[in-house]
Amino acid sequence: MNLIETFIAQLNKSESTKSAYRYSLIRFEKWLIEQGKDIDKLTPRTVQKYVNNLENPQNEKDKPKSASSIARELAAITSFAIFSKQKPAVSGLQVIEKESILNTAPKSLNEDELDALIDEVIKDGNKRNIAMVYLLLLSGIRVSELVNLDIKDVSITSRSETSYIHIKKGKGNKERKIPFKKEARYKVKEYLDTRTDDCEALFVTEKGETKRMGVRNVQKLLSGYGIHPHLLRHTFATLNLKQGKEITLVADYLGHLDLNTTRRYTKMTFEEKALALDKVRF
Repeated sequence: MNLIETFIAQLNKSESTKSAYRYSLIRFEKWLIEQGKDIDKLTPRTVQKYVNNLENPQNEKDKPKSASSIARELAAITSFAIFSKQKPAVSGLQVIEKESILNTAPKSLNEDELDALIDEVIKDGNKRNIAMVYLLLLSGIRVSELVNLDIKDVSITSRSETSYIHIKKGKGNKERKIPFKKEARYKVKEYLDTRTDDCEALFVTEKGETKRMGVRNVQKLLSGYGIHPHLLRHTFATLNLKQGKEITLVADYLGHLDLNTTRRYTKMTFEEKALALDKVRF
């Protein structure tokens, strides 16, 4: 096992974070090899040069990374450097300043975009995909939570009762029950009525062996509609807050431990600020 894999194996983080760290470090090591350097012999000068290259790539085919992307890369490198007893190599680095995440509004679908998405998904007619989009959009759960759901975790109740989703292992291993609207309930039931397999997973693959869908499967599927799963979660949060739902309730739906994270959805986007300015009469 090489040094990167040894580092990844001891990380006490989610599988998605481990995967992201691995990808960042493999990319970093590839760059080091091109520079004639070793990942177990890091220096501040070498790491700074890599950061500079992320900001202003020497290869014209590469695009400059955003401040937030560079911050994610450095999180992996810093954690690795500390693990491999090379902490001085990541001290005092100069990086472009990142705009505070808490001061920016996440991108969400507007009403027209939302209608267009629903129309397109319904037109395709795939009941699994329809159920998946409705559930993500009307519950606000994370894609990692979606793929971990078993059939028994979704309560499909009668009209007079509230249906809910039982999230067993959310972020931070926090369990929660989330009510979801009847529209999603109908779509999930229609999808389950088509299932003849005995797989316990709520959402399964449709080609080859029937098995639980993974995060990448869902991401690839939704990319066909020009969206990412996070966009549906952001849309759920934004719409609920705009319709007057209490921020503490929305935070509970989303599984946020910090209300400041939920408050991001109350911020106006640049487009909304411009539209508001256009309406001002002088």
